[in-house]
Formats: sequence, C-alpha cells, structure tokens
Amino acid sequence: MEIAIAGEGELVIRFIDSKGRTLMQEKLVVSGSPTVEARRIVALSVETSSGTALLAPVLVRQSNPKQRVTFDRENPSRFTRKRCDEIGCATDVATEAERGCVPPPASGEASVVLSDDPGLAKLIQEAARTANAVIVGRGSQFVLRNHPRSLHVHVFAPVDIRVQAVVAEQSVSRQEAE
Repeated sequence: MEIAIAGEGELVIRFIDSKGRTLMQEKLVVSGSPTVEARRIVALSVETSSGTALLAPVLVRQSNPKQRVTFDRENPSRFTRKRCDEIGCATDVATEAERGCVPPPASGEASVVLSDDPGLAKLIQEAARTANAVIVGRGSQFVLRNHPRSLHVHVFAPVDIRVQAVVAEQSVSRQEAE
C-alpha cells in the first residue's frame, strides 16, 4: 500500500489485525515546506510466530489538518473500512477503525515478531554492529531504527509502474495485477 502525504506535519498510523489488535504502529514526520510531498510503501501483512497476519492501516493522529493523506490514492478512512472488510474484521472493529479509534500496541512501543526465528533480530543487530553490511528486508528497518550507523534506503515506483511490472512478470491481466 502506498501512503502519500502532502504538506508538513506528523501522523500516526496503526496496523490492526482482523480482531482489532494493533500489531504495528508507525509515526511519520514530514517537514520542509508547506508544499512538500512524501510517499511510503508499506506491506499490509506481517509474519508472526503463528503465521501471516493480514493488516488494515488506521490513521489515528494527524497534527496538521491541512496535510493531505491518502492510502493507495483513497481517503484513509474509506481505505481502512474496505481493508477491514477484506481481512474479515467484525463490524464493530471496522467501524471503530474507520473512525481512527483503535488501541495502541499492547506493549508500550509497537512490536512485531519479525520471523519464526527468534535470533533474527539479534543477527541483524550483530551484523550492523560489527561490519559494513547491506541488509535487505527482514524487518531490518524496524530492528535498526535507532542504530546510529544505519542508513535506510527505500526504493519505490508509482502504482501504475508496479502494476505494469506484475502484468509482464506474471502474465496476468491488469485487473488481476491491481
């Protein structure tokens, strides 16, 4: 999913599972000029020790009411409602999520089980501490979010280009790729 933000400000997005539990939380800060635009691509699933959890994004806080935010080019509350319906949230959970009312993560900070391998986070931290390393994915941006020597690079393409790539690579129709 692409999060597009136009204008300065801070926002908080929580990612809930079908039961309404917040599994992740992300705070995004956009600064520069009032006309600044930012985009971020996020996955709507996470691997947990019990399997893949499908997620719905919920915009819970926005510091600047003039800031424009979209989820895959849609109004965030509309997208959230649609995604809650897709992943099987109960009606009351979907309604509260659509309103931006979901609980914070259970432990003081957002925490995600990155893999069935409990040593993965430790391995990523050790690689960052002891060597020059390039770590692709594996939740490394979360594990190393406060590491003083980490450089996070996010490469993305607009939705249309990604859809074209899926059509070409997987020989599916444009509708299936979307």
